[in-house]
Amino acid sequence: MKAFFITTRTGDCSNHVRAWESFAKAEVIFHTPTGIPNDIEIVKRAVACQPDVIFYIGAHKGPGCPIVETFHTLRKIAPTINICSDAVDEGWHDTLRLFRQSGCFDLHVAIDGAENQYIDLSTVTPIDPIIFGEPVAKDIFCGFSGNFGSRYSFDYKNHDSAYRGKAIYQLQKKSNLIVRQRTAAGAYSDHVDFMKRCKIVLNVSLCGSATAHQIKGRAIEAGWAGCALLESVGSPAINRFPKGSVIPFATIKQAKEILRDISEDEIKESARLLYNHVRSVYRPEQIYGGMLNRVGITLPR
Repeated sequence: MKAFFITTRTGDCSNHVRAWESFAKAEVIFHTPTGIPNDIEIVKRAVACQPDVIFYIGAHKGPGCPIVETFHTLRKIAPTINICSDAVDEGWHDTLRLFRQSGCFDLHVAIDGAENQYIDLSTVTPIDPIIFGEPVAKDIFCGFSGNFGSRYSFDYKNHDSAYRGKAIYQLQKKSNLIVRQRTAAGAYSDHVDFMKRCKIVLNVSLCGSATAHQIKGRAIEAGWAGCALLESVGSPAINRFPKGSVIPFATIKQAKEILRDISEDEIKESARLLYNHVRSVYRPEQIYGGMLNRVGITLPR
């Protein structure tokens, strides 16, 4: 089984490819949404690869994104699947609508838990479990690894970074939240190593435009890392995951109270439930296998 990935050079997209490579082969070609189109090279590489399936993970707009005719050509080579990390976000909807109306793909998949008219299959982010390795001592009570907005930038009222930045600042100040700034240049393994040390991981589930909530990759990573997940109310994960496997908070004040009052046994039980759920339901071959089944492909055993 071989997949051909057309994607951007972002860390998260590379992680999606790594998740596939944990159980099957992949070839990758990159495009730069803000750069020069490379449609001809994409098609040539796809023809030479002769894949069983083609995955596209792109940006919602940009001069360097492949054109509709390129996707039509790719569909003649192999079934094509559009993977969208932000299908719940309104900023993506015009592009998803165009893709559907133009017949660009055999399947549209949301990996952020989105369920709307633009999506055929709603699932979660595929994560490579191999990189998480063996458990380590958990010496961080509550941690956050990721990008966040400054507490001084609340003029960005229409962006999740404002609320996220406020939550992180307040919990750092009052609840000893340990924060690790994740940058595009940083190694994913460093992010994983930090999460493995956490007893609880904080997550704010708002999408980038703050218009809706999504299941972020961090929620699945927390499970693989053996952490309890402190998750904002509104996240689809709260209803999709087993009861007790997610610890919801409605306000920053409530998050502080939870971190003040929660017992070690409660943390361990919530982490255990999340870990078992991720291992049993969200292994990468299960997530990708669900996509393949929808286009008539069965993963070999």
